[in-house]
This record gives sequence, C-alpha cells and structure tokens, in this order.
Amino acid sequence: RASSTPVPPEAPAVPWSPTVRTALRAFLDTGAATLALQPDRLPLTARDFALFAGADFPGVLEAIRHSAPPALPALVELATRLLRDALAEPRDVDDLHLLGYHLRRAVAAAVIRHASADLLAAGLSQPRVPFCWITFGSSARGDLLTLEAPSLAAVYDDSHPDFHPLDPAFFAALAGETLARFHSLGLSGDGFD
Repeated sequence: RASSTPVPPEAPAVPWSPTVRTALRAFLDTGAATLALQPDRLPLTARDFALFAGADFPGVLEAIRHSAPPALPALVELATRLLRDALAEPRDVDDLHLLGYHLRRAVAAAVIRHASADLLAAGLSQPRVPFCWITFGSSARGDLLTLEAPSLAAVYDDSHPDFHPLDPAFFAALAGETLARFHSLGLSGDGFD
C-alpha cells in the first residue's frame, strides 16, 4: 500500500512493486525521504518502508546524521544490531555492505561534528583554509559488514592565503578527539593520519 503523502517533485523514481532490496538501495543512494513508484508516481515514504521491511534503516541513518552527542551511543548500538539482524542469507551481503557504508559514513560525520563543536567551545579557532576528510581502506570501499572506526585523514591546503601556522594543531586535536569518541562508542579501526 502506498502512502497518502504527496510525492515531492524531486523524489527519485523506482519501479512499481520494488523489492525491499531495490527500495533500500534507492533510499540509501539518494538520501530521499520519499520515493516515487512508477508509472503513477505513487509515494513510498521511508516510514512506510520501515513498517514493511521491519527495520527502519533510513530512519536510523537520519537520526545518526542529526544526533546530539548523548544519543549517539544508543544509535550506534541500534545500527550494529540492525546490520547483524539483517543478514539472513548470502545474497544479503551486498546490501549490508552498502548499508554498513552509509551507517559508517553517518557515524563518522556525527562524531567529527561533535568533536569539532567541543574543540570550538573549548576556545580553539576553526581553520579558515579549505579542508576535507578522506576515508581509506576497507571502510572506504564498503567492504565491511560491521561498524568500526574508519581510517581517516584531514586534508587541508597549507598554501592557501588563509593558512595559519596553528591550523595543523587544530586538525591534530580534532583527529585525537574524533578517535577518542570512536573508542568511547566501542568502535575501533585503523586510525587517523
């Protein structure tokens, strides 16, 4: 049964009567809250999907993405349980690799966001140079069926005119705080560069 929720114009289209696998991949790949079932663009919401699938993967991802620090441990525990419980047969492995990738990515973003906010609250200055995080290894490839701390590196432009000599200290402190938070969640991994 399709939801009575209106379909947003940007909702990704999926074939009528999608499998759980097809719908899950569409929700994960697009991050959409609603899919449009073709040919009539009938809505399939993430909530409807969760009721049908028996597990709210899109909802857990959304909760992790917007979590406050105290909520993150329970959400990581829930995500770990969802991954473990969803493995019912060998063909589920590919889907769980994809789900695990998205869950690890959401947890890493939340941990980095929380750690950064704490460093800024402690008086460190946000670097003004462009920077990004890069994930390496099995976590980046989506090869894992479990949640663990990814191998991360902060990459920044030290030739940028806004580069300050203290910027590397901020990134080192952020990496240390992020790693400590991963460990406090019971997640270990290869570490940071």
